[in-house]
Amino acid sequence: MSITAFRQDYAKDARSALDHFDTLFRSHRTEPELSGRVGITAPHAIGRRFLIPFLQPLAAAHPDLQFDLRLEDQMTDAVEAHIDIGIRVGVIRDRRYV
Repeated sequence: MSITAFRQDYAKDARSALDHFDTLFRSHRTEPELSGRVGITAPHAIGRRFLIPFLQPLAAAHPDLQFDLRLEDQMTDAVEAHIDIGIRVGVIRDRRYV
């Protein structure tokens, strides 16, 4: 089986139309770009295994977004350290944390 010439031309035209709509959408985008600082703390193992691979493409896609990633295994005072997201594994003894 092979694709017909008609279907090849159709696919090419459809791809071109989708590219055009994508360009049109991006040029009239009303959402603000992501920007600012995000403080994140997590255990070393989770940060290296999951967060760094996740954050690298996010940072590349949003150059005005800065990540302050702190990989540490002990609890941190989130307010004092300006942490927005804290990831911990285990039992939470302090009920102030969610």
